Amino acid sequence: MKLLENYSANLRARIDRPIAFPSFYPGLPEKYIVLCLSSGMQGKNYPFWDVVLQFLAPELEKRGYNIVQIGGKDDPLPENVKVMDSRGKTDVRQLYYIVQDASLSLSVDTFLVHVASFYDIPLVSLYGLTSSDTSGPEFGTPSKQILLEPDREKFPLTYNPQ
Repeated sequence: MKLLENYSANLRARIDRPIAFPSFYPGLPEKYIVLCLSSGMQGKNYPFWDVVLQFLAPELEKRGYNIVQIGGKDDPLPENVKVMDSRGKTDVRQLYYIVQDASLSLSVDTFLVHVASFYDIPLVSLYGLTSSDTSGPEFGTPSKQILLEPDREKFPLTYNPQ
């Protein structure tokens, strides 16, 4: 059961499409992807973003795309990759504004996944501690969503917060 379905059943509330009220965020490039490198939970984070972005950034640049990074003010910046740094500089409504016109959302399992799915923005999300079956996107077109997670039989789910 997805988390949203669980909340719905426990609260006796109907699941419906959310309502978003975007608020202007200045300085966005014409073509961009939105990036969020970490989550509030250590077990959701992915430690190899620098390697991934070293491959992606030149291809994005060739195609005229910029990278807008959102997230917490203490989230890491990728090394040797140019990004528009919006970490810790947005509220939820500004995040909606940024995501609604993005060409792609790239992140770990975090709020960005759900906002991107709401706007039906193509997304790639990495899952570790959580499963896309329970905390994956609820909205959007599934064929636009790439949800990557480990083979749980080969790599059993373990979490040690220390």
